[in-house]
Amino acid sequence: MTDYTLFRNEGTVGSAWKQITSYTYLTDSFAKTLTLSSETMVAGRFYQLVSTATNVVGISDYSPVFTQPIADVPSKPTAPAFTSSTKTSLTVTWAAVANTQPTAGQLTGYFLYRDNG
Repeated sequence: MTDYTLFRNEGTVGSAWKQITSYTYLTDSFAKTLTLSSETMVAGRFYQLVSTATNVVGISDYSPVFTQPIADVPSKPTAPAFTSSTKTSLTVTWAAVANTQPTAGQLTGYFLYRDNG
């Protein structure tokens, strides 16, 4: 093995393969770790990646396609507001954040933290 060539599409249906020219990878005898260092990708898209391997004899066929969603973190929710309480429970509400990202970045839930003080 003398080199790898990596390709990705633009994250949209039917977009053409584009060679990734700026990357680094760490290697050992079992696995390759890839870091894309200056590729611009858009949150909410599903990018597909393929690779080829090269040695002194030639270039391999394309690898199987790998699909990776790119997402941004969601916007912050509003502050919780007190609704009601009992000796054993507390009810609060908050406004849901806008779920504007395509499937790659869909909101999956909320965490509510409390302070015992």
